[in-house]
Amino acid sequence: MNVIDSSAWLSYFAGDKNSTVFSKPIEKVDKLLIPSITIIEVFKCILRQRGEDVALDAIARYGAR
Repeated sequence: MNVIDSSAWLSYFAGDKNSTVFSKPIEKVDKLLIPSITIIEVFKCILRQRGEDVALDAIARYGAR
């Protein structure tokens, strides 16, 4: 199982310099385990920075796994 913390998710969604490192375990969805607290943290951060539509889209892609 791959457990990804909120900072890795935010890096992945932002496409920053570390996103390629995090993309490998994140995109192996059959091995991905996402704690509910991580979903909440990522949602709140994206909501604050980019708005509700973007935050909901991000969570819908990976949060519902």
